[in-house]
Amino acid sequence: MKVRLLMLGLGLVGGSSFQTSPAPEVRRTIPVPIAWQVNGRAIAPDSSLSRLELTPGPDRTFSLTLVSAVCPDDPGLTIILDQFKLTPAIYRFKDVLSGHIRDAAYRCGPASAYSTACGRNEGYVQVSRVDAQRRVVTGTFHCVVCDTDQPAASPNRRLVMTGNFRLPYNQQ
Repeated sequence: MKVRLLMLGLGLVGGSSFQTSPAPEVRRTIPVPIAWQVNGRAIAPDSSLSRLELTPGPDRTFSLTLVSAVCPDDPGLTIILDQFKLTPAIYRFKDVLSGHIRDAAYRCGPASAYSTACGRNEGYVQVSRVDAQRRVVTGTFHCVVCDTDQPAASPNRRLVMTGNFRLPYNQQ
């Protein structure tokens, strides 16, 4: 009984003239977290220019572009996967014999590097979550790109790119 009287006094139970207005509509924004490393060194991404694009249709192409804040006028890292299914899966670069195009390229300042310039590429993109309602893809990536301006024996030739992303996708 004491609890009911307390709740009545606070307006939590019927019998009070206290009225609440409807809560204002909150517009939810989708966070754009991107973590990116080159040879273990963190790269500050420009999240306003970084993007994920998908072509429409059953054989859609996945194009992830991560732009570095240091080189916002350059394309940064671009990863392309063809025959992308809009479901969580691992897409491996070494599946060359399958006829899939899975490629990565990196341009920032004087560096131009490509996954096809490396002898072997154990790279992959792992899509861990697809939110079709909000049009957001979450995943990780690991790829090796080789700087074509560096000699083959140079330790600066191979750039190991790793990271994760959660980006809204645009259909072209």
